[in-house]
Amino acid sequence: MTKPLPRIGVDRLFYALITQDDASAIVYGSTVQMQGVSQVGYNPNTQLAVYYADDGAYESVSQDGEADISINVADIDPAIYAEIMGVTQSASNGVISEGKEDSAPLLAIGYRTQKSNGEYRYIWVLKGRFGKPQLVAQTKGATINMQEREIMFKGLNRDYDGKKRRKVDSDDVLLPVGVTNTILNDSATGWFSDPDFAPIAPGTPLSDVAAVTGVGVSGSIDLTFTAPTGATAVKAQIYDAAFGVWYDATTAAAITAVSTTAIITGLTASNTYTVRLVVTGGASNGISNTDSAAAKA
Repeated sequence: MTKPLPRIGVDRLFYALITQDDASAIVYGSTVQMQGVSQVGYNPNTQLAVYYADDGAYESVSQDGEADISINVADIDPAIYAEIMGVTQSASNGVISEGKEDSAPLLAIGYRTQKSNGEYRYIWVLKGRFGKPQLVAQTKGATINMQEREIMFKGLNRDYDGKKRRKVDSDDVLLPVGVTNTILNDSATGWFSDPDFAPIAPGTPLSDVAAVTGVGVSGSIDLTFTAPTGATAVKAQIYDAAFGVWYDATTAAAITAVSTTAIITGLTASNTYTVRLVVTGGASNGISNTDSAAAKA
């Protein structure tokens, strides 16, 4: 058992929209980072009840209610605000419109908090909704007053399995051998890649992914690689140099543990793209090498 340590920071706030939550499955969309987080508070609203018998406190019962999560951020990007609050933003001029028909979507939120030894606790609140934040604007004065925003999130139990929150410490002795803070913090393959991420021992990532201009439909790139034996999930990703991020690519067919080829589609004809594979599970668990090719004209 490791020595309990105080927490000294918080960063890496993410969210993921819920596209399905019923008795058969829970399905999340891609995770998105919200920058500028300064504080996260989690209140499980636990209720305690005591039963008295035999002239004394005989039994007690505890039960969690809906969780209240308060999040302080520098501000909210307009596109993100529109998505998480369920409002509309004009694609032609960026104007956000709010009204009585607004309905915030169900989603999960994740973040990490640093401990005094430099390690981190990683957290996902698995289901809930944001409420629109109060906005108070204050005039400039004799001193600078940083005006941040507080947004409230109401946490709920998932219909699929009743779970509400998941967390893990990067220095927990029960983590699989080889799982480090660096691995957990990777947004493509680590904790923030999926609210249901399960740490597994690192493998030897694919190193022979090769990309060439597609021979099929316009806007395609063909990939070849060694089959990622034992993988539970494989996805192709494309690098967006303008924003410095990787995003999931569309492929003509699902990539599986026995696949040795893939076709990325929906690209701009003749443009050059840098691509890679992200493998979850199996001997090739991890992020592959990168390669570049032009999409078919």
